[in-house]
Amino acid sequence: RQWPHSLALLAEMPLRDLRVDVIAYNAAVTACEKGSQWAAALTFLGEMQEKMVPPDIITHNAAISACAGASRWQEAFELVQGMRNTSAPLDVITYNATVAACERASLWTTALDILRVMRCEQAEPDIATYGAALASLSISSEWQRVL
Repeated sequence: RQWPHSLALLAEMPLRDLRVDVIAYNAAVTACEKGSQWAAALTFLGEMQEKMVPPDIITHNAAISACAGASRWQEAFELVQGMRNTSAPLDVITYNATVAACERASLWTTALDILRVMRCEQAEPDIATYGAALASLSISSEWQRVL
């Protein structure tokens, strides 16, 4: 549980006349993800917008993963939609985190829809994608669809 230390270091940077850039924010959002602090991760995304520091795919993926890990699927979906609205690239990690959010919320139909979207967008699902989709089916008692 080292995330509070990461956040303290981030807060200290401006006091030492150090510019807080996307790399520093990525470290903070990732620390929030690892510490199961989804709300703090979203706060940092908002702060980045306020300070005109554009988030990158690492920032977004960490925030989506933080939401997914906390069963905050609505927030994870909103982040993905925000990425789409700004034409930010989505990668397999983005999709995996989103499918994981579906798994935690037993949204098996949505998980399968995401697999279809990936294929249409020529994003190659990996073992983690399929594993989370299969888990969402088994959790929701739709295990027959796995067969």
